[in-house]
Amino acid sequence: MTFYIILEWFRRGYGEDIKDVVWGCGGSLISYNYILTAAHCISNKDLGNVNFVRLGDLNLRLYSEPSEPQDFRVAKTFKHPEYRTPSKYHDIALIELDRAVRVSEYVRPACLYTETKSSVPNFIATGWGNIGFNGKPALHLQKLHIQQTSVEQCRKFHEINARTLNKGIIEDMHICAGDISKDTCQGDSGGPLQQRNNKFQDSWNIHGIVSFGKPCGLSKAPGVYIRVSNYIDWIESVVWPN
Repeated sequence: MTFYIILEWFRRGYGEDIKDVVWGCGGSLISYNYILTAAHCISNKDLGNVNFVRLGDLNLRLYSEPSEPQDFRVAKTFKHPEYRTPSKYHDIALIELDRAVRVSEYVRPACLYTETKSSVPNFIATGWGNIGFNGKPALHLQKLHIQQTSVEQCRKFHEINARTLNKGIIEDMHICAGDISKDTCQGDSGGPLQQRNNKFQDSWNIHGIVSFGKPCGLSKAPGVYIRVSNYIDWIESVVWPN
């Protein structure tokens, strides 16, 4: 595991006290005080609203790590204005932190990929999600190498659903990616689908956000990610309004 992946990751926490927090989703640090994540990660019907964010963590059980994790309170959340649960469209959100991050080897903003499509089909996804369907969450940050799947192939697995996917997979809005033997899983939601940035040393481009999929480990279906480039204008209007 290299330290680079953690640069873009946070753990999103529910609860009123950081000592009792439940870490649920992931996300990407895209400025000194904003996190990019999935809209369905902002609140949980059983646990309530997101209250805490942790940056720079590697192992959830260790308290003395060289990465020196940083904890923040959530100042404000922004769901995409067109997101409506339980729909799988516009599943993107922003979290404003209560203060600016302390930039380090393990914590610094990632880049937003702005092109419509990537010319390279290989991605990396990271997270502390479950190890297999209904399995236990990973204690140490996991890294997956996965391949982009064509929209046509993706539609064979993710059919039209009147409640959640009434228009099916939309190429401008979704990226499909996976591997026959591995996939992101429960608890990985909101995390990054990324590629290394070749223009800036030790930087990464965020192409997608973990959104939904079939039961991991039980299906060969690719996971579905929200395509970040489709939402650049909205992201900039919140994070960089001027």
